[in-house]
Amino acid sequence: MQGFKYWLANHGPIVARLEVDKAFMFANRRTGVIDRYGGGMFGGHAVVIAGYDEDGNFLVKNSWGRRWGNRGFIWVSENYAKAAFNESYGVTV
Repeated sequence: MQGFKYWLANHGPIVARLEVDKAFMFANRRTGVIDRYGGGMFGGHAVVIAGYDEDGNFLVKNSWGRRWGNRGFIWVSENYAKAAFNESYGVTV
């Protein structure tokens, strides 16, 4: 995940594919950091990893609108990211 952090700090966002699980599907403002992956798989989906914090969590932007997560964003732990994201591409703008 150091590669993700390096890319985010030096180049910008990362487009990633994940297998959506129950925690991601039903994330809301009170969810906090999603840490545990698995359960109720819903299929593949693309998101943007927009940043990270000092605890190693990643800020994820989803396309499901402002009612999902916290106004369209959610924090996921590094452990969650390792388990959920199975494809990624750095983006320069």
